[in-house]
Amino acid sequence: MNDQHEVLLVEWERRHFQKKYKAFIRDGIIDPTLWAKAEPKVLFVLKESYGGPKDLREEIRHPGCAKWPIWWKAAYWCYACHYVFSGKELPPFPADDHAFKEASDLFLSSAVINVKKSNGQNPSNDDDLARYVREDADLIRRQIDLIKPDIVISGNVWWAEELWPNARPLYDLVWRMDDRLLVNFWHPSWYQPDNKLFYYTLGSLLTTAIGRTRVVAAA
Repeated sequence: MNDQHEVLLVEWERRHFQKKYKAFIRDGIIDPTLWAKAEPKVLFVLKESYGGPKDLREEIRHPGCAKWPIWWKAAYWCYACHYVFSGKELPPFPADDHAFKEASDLFLSSAVINVKKSNGQNPSNDDDLARYVREDADLIRRQIDLIKPDIVISGNVWWAEELWPNARPLYDLVWRMDDRLLVNFWHPSWYQPDNKLFYYTLGSLLTTAIGRTRVVAAA
């Protein structure tokens, strides 16, 4: 998979270069060794990154922890995904050092991609992002299929209807495509509301959605 994924990124960069786009940013599975053992496998689909060209995976992996506030929130969400997916009760928000260390490790076991991999800008423009999704839909779909996540958390850039028109609603903000859950959620860089509200909202959404999935599977 790694070789196929890297070939895909080379093709993607070449396509952007031909369009005179600049500062291509590579992304994907943060740590393949940790990813292989992750349950569930969580993918964050975000908008765009800045300061390229660079490898976002290496930038996240290098400090060995969820270093920045955007990744702290993603770590909390990985923590919720891990416990709900395993059938356990959602634990309290991981506020103490031990729980946060576990959450940070779970984040390093996840994957992160941006739908817009070149010409990053701040603030993001929704029309501009939509254009990139349309132009690169085939590549985005291939990248996600190569990564093979169990849960896809869309960070305020909803694209499911564009990429998977056959995806079906499972619960409010949660869709299902084959064995994959697609969650239409907030972007982890957003600071309002507070981290606990994000955490418990996602935990509740997944608890209900996964419960419905298991009932259907058992029927």
